[in-house]
Amino acid sequence: MSLLRTDRFCIAMTPTKMAVARLGKGREGEGLGAVGVSPQTSSALWQAPLAALERWLSDAKLRRAAASLVLSNRFVRFALVPWSGVPARPDEEAELALACFEPRYGDMTGWTVQMEASAYRAPRIACAIETEFLGAAQQVFGKHRLLCAAVRPAFVAGWNRHQRGLKHAKLRDDGLFAMAESETLVMASCRAGVWHSVRSVALRRGQRDVWKLLDREKLLQGYSEALPTWLAVPGQATRPNGDGATATGTSSMMDAAQVLAGWGLAR
Repeated sequence: MSLLRTDRFCIAMTPTKMAVARLGKGREGEGLGAVGVSPQTSSALWQAPLAALERWLSDAKLRRAAASLVLSNRFVRFALVPWSGVPARPDEEAELALACFEPRYGDMTGWTVQMEASAYRAPRIACAIETEFLGAAQQVFGKHRLLCAAVRPAFVAGWNRHQRGLKHAKLRDDGLFAMAESETLVMASCRAGVWHSVRSVALRRGQRDVWKLLDREKLLQGYSEALPTWLAVPGQATRPNGDGATATGTSSMMDAAQVLAGWGLAR
Protein backbone atom coordinates (compact mmCIF):
# COMPACT_ATOMS: atom_id res chain seq x y z
CA MET A 1 0.00 0.00 0.00
CA SER A 2 1.25 3.48 -0.80
CA LEU A 3 -0.05 6.90 0.22
CA LEU A 4 0.89 10.20 -1.35
CA ARG A 5 1.82 13.07 0.91
CA THR A 6 -1.39 14.85 -0.08
CA ASP A 7 -3.47 12.11 1.57
CA ARG A 8 -4.73 12.82 5.04
CA PHE A 9 -4.68 9.97 7.47
CA CYS A 10 -4.81 9.52 11.21
CA ILE A 11 -3.43 6.96 13.64
CA ALA A 12 -5.25 6.31 16.92
CA MET A 13 -3.72 4.47 19.86
CA THR A 14 -5.43 3.11 22.95
CA PRO A 15 -3.95 0.75 25.56
CA THR A 16 -5.44 -2.24 23.72
CA LYS A 17 -5.67 -1.20 20.07
CA MET A 18 -3.96 0.68 17.24
CA ALA A 19 -6.04 1.85 14.27
CA VAL A 20 -5.46 3.86 11.08
CA ALA A 21 -7.96 5.83 8.99
CA ARG A 22 -7.66 7.89 5.81
CA LEU A 23 -9.91 10.71 4.61
CA GLY A 24 -11.97 9.13 1.83
CA LYS A 25 -13.60 10.68 -1.22
CA GLY A 26 -16.82 11.26 0.72
CA ARG A 27 -14.86 13.25 3.34
CA GLU A 28 -15.48 10.47 5.85
CA GLY A 29 -12.82 8.43 7.59
CA GLU A 30 -11.96 5.25 5.71
CA GLY A 31 -10.55 2.55 7.97
CA LEU A 32 -7.21 1.17 6.76
CA GLY A 33 -6.47 -1.24 9.56
CA ALA A 34 -6.71 -2.01 13.26
CA VAL A 35 -4.51 -4.18 15.44
CA GLY A 36 -5.32 -5.44 18.93
CA VAL A 37 -2.52 -5.49 21.51
CA SER A 38 -1.99 -6.96 24.96
CA PRO A 39 -0.22 -4.48 27.26
CA GLN A 40 2.54 -5.91 29.41
CA THR A 41 2.28 -5.05 33.11
CA SER A 42 6.06 -4.67 33.29
CA SER A 43 6.22 -1.92 30.66
CA ALA A 44 4.65 1.47 30.03
CA LEU A 45 1.04 1.29 28.87
CA TRP A 46 1.85 2.95 25.54
CA GLN A 47 4.65 0.62 24.47
CA ALA A 48 2.47 -2.22 23.15
CA PRO A 49 0.27 -0.09 20.83
CA LEU A 50 3.33 1.81 19.59
CA ALA A 51 5.06 -1.49 18.77
CA ALA A 52 1.91 -2.59 16.94
CA LEU A 53 2.00 0.65 14.92
CA GLU A 54 5.60 0.05 13.89
CA ARG A 55 4.79 -3.48 12.73
CA TRP A 56 1.75 -2.23 10.78
CA LEU A 57 3.76 0.54 9.11
CA SER A 58 6.45 -1.96 8.09
CA ASP A 59 3.83 -4.07 6.31
CA ALA A 60 1.86 -1.14 4.86
CA LYS A 61 4.95 0.65 3.51
CA LEU A 62 3.54 4.16 3.92
CA ARG A 63 6.23 6.54 2.73
CA ARG A 64 6.54 10.31 2.58
CA ALA A 65 3.06 10.80 4.02
CA ALA A 66 1.73 13.09 6.74
CA ALA A 67 -0.36 11.77 9.61
CA SER A 68 -2.00 13.04 12.77
CA LEU A 69 -1.91 11.02 15.96
CA VAL A 70 -4.85 10.63 18.36
CA LEU A 71 -4.00 9.28 21.79
CA SER A 72 -6.40 7.67 24.21
CA ASN A 73 -7.25 9.89 27.17
CA ARG A 74 -5.75 7.12 29.29
CA PHE A 75 -2.32 8.34 28.13
CA VAL A 76 -3.03 12.02 28.87
CA ARG A 77 -3.32 14.31 31.87
CA PHE A 78 -5.51 17.42 31.75
CA ALA A 79 -5.58 20.72 33.60
CA LEU A 80 -7.25 24.12 33.29
CA VAL A 81 -4.85 27.05 33.09
CA PRO A 82 -6.37 30.39 34.17
CA TRP A 83 -5.93 33.57 32.20
CA SER A 84 -3.08 35.48 33.81
CA GLY A 85 -3.52 38.89 32.20
CA VAL A 86 0.25 39.35 32.18
CA PRO A 87 2.38 39.06 29.00
CA ALA A 88 4.57 35.97 29.32
CA ARG A 89 7.28 34.24 27.37
CA PRO A 90 6.63 30.65 26.20
CA ASP A 91 8.83 29.24 28.99
CA GLU A 92 6.90 31.27 31.58
CA GLU A 93 3.59 30.00 30.20
CA ALA A 94 4.93 26.44 30.43
CA GLU A 95 5.81 27.01 34.09
CA LEU A 96 2.31 28.34 34.76
CA ALA A 97 0.79 25.26 33.13
CA LEU A 98 2.99 22.93 35.18
CA ALA A 99 1.85 24.67 38.35
CA CYS A 100 -1.75 23.81 37.42
CA PHE A 101 -0.96 20.11 37.00
CA GLU A 102 1.09 19.56 40.13
CA PRO A 103 -1.67 19.96 42.77
CA ARG A 104 -3.53 17.02 41.17
CA TYR A 105 -0.74 14.88 39.73
CA GLY A 106 2.32 15.77 41.78
CA ASP A 107 5.78 15.97 40.20
CA MET A 108 5.44 16.41 36.43
CA THR A 109 9.05 15.62 35.57
CA GLY A 110 9.12 13.55 32.39
CA TRP A 111 5.88 14.99 30.98
CA THR A 112 5.48 17.41 28.06
CA VAL A 113 2.75 20.02 28.44
CA GLN A 114 0.90 21.75 25.60
CA MET A 115 -1.87 24.35 25.75
CA GLU A 116 -4.50 25.49 23.30
CA ALA A 117 -4.18 28.95 21.77
CA SER A 118 -4.88 31.80 24.18
CA ALA A 119 -7.99 33.98 24.07
CA TYR A 120 -8.54 37.23 25.93
CA ARG A 121 -9.66 36.63 29.51
CA ALA A 122 -10.30 32.95 28.78
CA PRO A 123 -8.85 29.97 30.68
CA ARG A 124 -7.17 27.33 28.54
CA ILE A 125 -7.18 23.56 28.62
CA ALA A 126 -3.70 22.07 28.78
CA CYS A 127 -2.71 18.45 28.29
CA ALA A 128 0.39 16.53 29.30
CA ILE A 129 1.87 13.44 27.65
CA GLU A 130 4.90 11.46 28.71
CA THR A 131 7.96 12.92 26.98
CA GLU A 132 9.39 9.43 26.43
CA PHE A 133 6.18 8.40 24.64
CA LEU A 134 6.32 11.41 22.31
CA GLY A 135 9.98 10.79 21.56
CA ALA A 136 9.41 7.11 20.81
CA ALA A 137 6.48 7.97 18.51
CA GLN A 138 8.61 10.50 16.63
CA GLN A 139 11.29 7.83 16.16
CA VAL A 140 8.75 5.43 14.65
CA PHE A 141 7.46 8.16 12.31
CA GLY A 142 10.98 9.13 11.31
CA LYS A 143 12.01 5.53 10.67
CA HIS A 144 9.17 5.16 8.17
CA ARG A 145 9.67 8.64 6.66
CA LEU A 146 6.35 9.96 7.93
CA LEU A 147 5.57 13.51 8.98
CA CYS A 148 3.72 13.78 12.30
CA ALA A 149 1.38 16.66 11.53
CA ALA A 150 -0.35 16.84 14.93
CA VAL A 151 -0.77 14.98 18.22
CA ARG A 152 -4.18 15.22 19.90
CA PRO A 153 -5.80 13.61 22.92
CA ALA A 154 -8.97 11.67 22.12
CA PHE A 155 -10.91 14.28 24.11
CA VAL A 156 -9.78 17.06 21.75
CA ALA A 157 -10.54 14.93 18.66
CA GLY A 158 -14.03 14.29 20.02
CA TRP A 159 -14.63 17.98 20.74
CA ASN A 160 -13.54 18.92 17.22
CA ARG A 161 -15.62 16.15 15.67
CA HIS A 162 -18.84 17.26 17.37
CA GLN A 163 -18.51 21.02 16.97
CA ARG A 164 -21.61 21.36 14.79
CA GLY A 165 -23.84 19.49 17.24
CA LEU A 166 -22.35 21.26 20.24
CA LYS A 167 -22.92 24.65 18.65
CA HIS A 168 -26.50 23.78 17.73
CA ALA A 169 -27.19 22.60 21.30
CA LYS A 170 -25.43 25.73 22.66
CA LEU A 171 -23.20 23.55 24.83
CA ARG A 172 -20.24 25.72 23.86
CA ASP A 173 -21.90 28.55 25.81
CA ASP A 174 -23.01 26.69 28.95
CA GLY A 175 -22.75 22.94 29.14
CA LEU A 176 -20.73 19.86 29.97
CA PHE A 177 -18.84 17.86 27.33
CA ALA A 178 -17.49 14.47 28.35
CA MET A 179 -15.85 11.45 26.77
CA ALA A 180 -15.74 7.90 28.08
CA GLU A 181 -13.15 5.53 26.59
CA SER A 182 -10.43 3.15 27.76
CA GLU A 183 -11.84 3.14 31.31
CA THR A 184 -11.33 6.91 31.53
CA LEU A 185 -13.94 9.65 31.77
CA VAL A 186 -12.88 13.20 30.86
CA MET A 187 -15.32 16.00 31.73
CA ALA A 188 -15.04 19.67 30.76
CA SER A 189 -17.60 22.38 31.40
CA CYS A 190 -18.17 25.72 29.68
CA ARG A 191 -19.60 28.84 31.28
CA ALA A 192 -20.51 31.92 29.24
CA GLY A 193 -18.58 30.55 26.28
CA VAL A 194 -15.26 29.87 28.03
CA TRP A 195 -13.83 26.83 29.78
CA HIS A 196 -14.79 26.55 33.42
CA SER A 197 -13.36 23.16 34.45
CA VAL A 198 -11.71 19.97 33.19
CA ARG A 199 -11.18 16.74 35.07
CA SER A 200 -10.57 13.08 34.32
CA VAL A 201 -11.50 10.10 36.49
CA ALA A 202 -10.95 6.37 36.17
CA LEU A 203 -13.90 4.18 35.24
CA ARG A 204 -14.16 0.66 36.59
CA ARG A 205 -14.49 -2.00 33.93
CA GLY A 206 -18.15 -2.35 32.97
CA GLN A 207 -19.17 0.67 35.06
CA ARG A 208 -22.71 1.74 34.17
CA ASP A 209 -23.24 4.80 36.32
CA VAL A 210 -21.42 7.29 34.06
CA TRP A 211 -24.41 9.64 34.07
CA LYS A 212 -24.33 9.70 37.89
CA LEU A 213 -20.68 10.74 37.72
CA LEU A 214 -21.61 13.50 35.27
CA ASP A 215 -24.41 14.72 37.55
CA ARG A 216 -21.97 14.77 40.47
CA GLU A 217 -19.45 16.74 38.38
CA LYS A 218 -22.10 19.36 37.60
CA LEU A 219 -22.80 19.85 41.30
CA LEU A 220 -19.09 20.01 42.12
CA GLN A 221 -18.69 22.77 39.52
CA GLY A 222 -21.66 24.74 40.83
CA TYR A 223 -24.20 23.77 38.16
CA SER A 224 -27.61 22.16 38.45
CA GLU A 225 -28.22 18.66 37.15
CA ALA A 226 -30.22 20.22 34.30
CA LEU A 227 -27.06 21.59 32.67
CA PRO A 228 -26.97 20.44 29.00
CA THR A 229 -24.62 17.49 28.67
CA TRP A 230 -22.96 15.77 25.73
CA LEU A 231 -21.28 12.41 26.36
CA ALA A 232 -19.12 11.06 23.54
CA VAL A 233 -18.51 7.31 23.63
CA PRO A 234 -16.49 6.15 20.60
CA GLY A 235 -18.15 3.14 19.02
CA GLN A 236 -21.61 3.64 20.57
CA ALA A 237 -24.71 4.99 18.88
CA THR A 238 -26.25 8.38 19.69
CA ARG A 239 -29.09 8.26 22.20
CA PRO A 240 -30.91 10.75 24.48
CA ASN A 241 -30.57 10.39 28.23
CA GLY A 242 -32.95 12.78 29.93
CA ASP A 243 -33.41 16.54 29.67
CA GLY A 244 -30.59 18.19 27.78
CA ALA A 245 -28.39 15.09 27.83
CA THR A 246 -27.07 13.28 24.78
CA ALA A 247 -24.75 10.33 24.38
CA THR A 248 -23.10 10.18 21.00
CA GLY A 249 -20.71 8.02 19.06
CA THR A 250 -21.04 6.16 15.79
CA SER A 251 -22.26 2.72 14.92
CA SER A 252 -21.94 0.30 17.82
CA MET A 253 -20.55 -2.18 15.28
CA MET A 254 -17.35 -0.13 14.90
CA ASP A 255 -14.24 -0.51 16.99
CA ALA A 256 -13.61 2.44 19.34
CA ALA A 257 -10.00 2.95 18.20
CA GLN A 258 -11.10 2.99 14.56
CA VAL A 259 -13.74 5.59 15.44
CA LEU A 260 -11.11 7.76 17.13
CA ALA A 261 -8.92 7.56 14.03
CA GLY A 262 -11.88 8.82 11.99
CA TRP A 263 -12.59 11.61 14.47
CA GLY A 264 -8.97 12.70 14.18
CA LEU A 265 -9.59 13.57 10.55
CA ALA A 266 -12.23 16.17 11.42
CA ARG A 267 -11.22 19.75 10.62
